[in-house]
Amino acid sequence: MFGTPDVAYRLRMGNYRILFDVEDDVIIIRRIGDRKNVYD
Repeated sequence: MFGTPDVAYRLRMGNYRILFDVEDDVIIIRRIGDRKNVYD
């Protein structure tokens, strides 16, 4: 996806996206935001 930050996982919750990584059984939240703006 063009403009996607270097994250391993994306989760959609309603109008929001949660961008996160998993490292050694730890979830690292990289960004939470509106679907329209989270990739800016």
